[in-house]
Amino acid sequence: MERKQAFVNTPSSSKERLLRILGVTFGVAVGIGGTIGIGILRIPGSVAANLGHSGLIMAVWIVSGLYAFAGANTYAELGTMLPLDG
Repeated sequence: MERKQAFVNTPSSSKERLLRILGVTFGVAVGIGGTIGIGILRIPGSVAANLGHSGLIMAVWIVSGLYAFAGANTYAELGTMLPLDG
């Protein structure tokens, strides 16, 4: 009786492999679209009402953008750790 390993990095046939039809451009577009779609329509009014000063509003947007960029880089790193699947 032959025993197979549960986690193998190389697929044994083409049916066990994920198709690579979506590229980096699609991932970037989804990330940007999600960020703009959620943030630009709901948040500016409440941020402006709470902060009041335009310099503070811009600072919050810049810091939030850097935070989102760090999160996107984290997902990219996780995806590269699984090159056959991610």
